[in-house]
Amino acid sequence: LSALGAFQCNMHSSPWLRDEKLGPEFKRIAEQIYKLLAAGDNAMSLKVKGNKAFGEQRFEPALEAWTQARVVLDEEGIAGHHVAVMWSNEAMCCKKMGDLERCRRACEEGLKCICSASVRAKLDCNLAACSKQPPAAPTAAQTEAGTGLGSRSAEARQGTSAKPQVPGHAESEMNPSTSTKASKKRTVMKGGFLNGIGDSKKPMYGPEGSVQGKNHSDLVKVRVNGTMQEVPYGKVCPIEVPNPYLEDNGDDEP
Repeated sequence: LSALGAFQCNMHSSPWLRDEKLGPEFKRIAEQIYKLLAAGDNAMSLKVKGNKAFGEQRFEPALEAWTQARVVLDEEGIAGHHVAVMWSNEAMCCKKMGDLERCRRACEEGLKCICSASVRAKLDCNLAACSKQPPAAPTAAQTEAGTGLGSRSAEARQGTSAKPQVPGHAESEMNPSTSTKASKKRTVMKGGFLNGIGDSKKPMYGPEGSVQGKNHSDLVKVRVNGTMQEVPYGKVCPIEVPNPYLEDNGDDEP
């Protein structure tokens, strides 16, 4: 049983009702408690109904249910956390509907109630959101500037067009004398073992070839497959390596 059901079952059978002195007072207090419990139970049912409608995007029925729940609690003098919760729900609903003024009023009413820190934080957040000024609509000039039409339209009105500039050439166009790096002459290599060869028509080697050794085109005799053959000096020649497994062992048995 709920708290309301349990209290209702026992309020008429309490032994205190048979007490001559305390019976009447007990009955009066028991009836007041029952009305408070009944109001709370009815308000919570309406709150659940409103929450369901809000989840289904039926905002007007949700607002109506929460309003009825607050009226029920207010008639019995009940305030506090649950009332603040329903004000918070209404603020959120009005914010989704775009009714920022009603959202602001709901937040202000909810903040008057004693509630948990989490509910108060939601009320403060929604109040700050609906209190912000909406951004002003951009003017025609700002719209043209944002899309790049302003500069083009201004050029069209003046009958001129901006001359494109190539990166790195702006300064040289304004002052040609400053662009000297590109006109410098290439330097010639000096000294070293290639001295006199870089720009000279003198060949690197004379008719006799390199003094440090033979030219790779000179023919030399080498042994190739048992015979002497002339091959270029720079050519790699195969070297005969005897295979012991192919040697003739004569007539002896292995």
